[in-house]
Amino acid sequence: MCQIDSLPPDVKIALFADDLCISASKTSKREIQIILQKGVNRIIEHCKKWGFKINEKKTCYTTFTKASLRKNYEKRYGMKIKIGQTT
Repeated sequence: MCQIDSLPPDVKIALFADDLCISASKTSKREIQIILQKGVNRIIEHCKKWGFKINEKKTCYTTFTKASLRKNYEKRYGMKIKIGQTT
């Protein structure tokens, strides 16, 4: 799994046993969403190629931000990363 072909260069990967974590860091939430979606798409292709299945029920994301340090910041952290049929 560590040798997934063609992950976008901004996608960082960490693997432990059968758990995979990808991450990206940018100033724009939209940029991060695009980068991570490309990464997820490549991982899905890799899994299909090698016969792995992604458990969509155990798949999640977390957002880390310094935004709470800003005044008058409207907290909207949701992203729409598609895995299979879900978002």
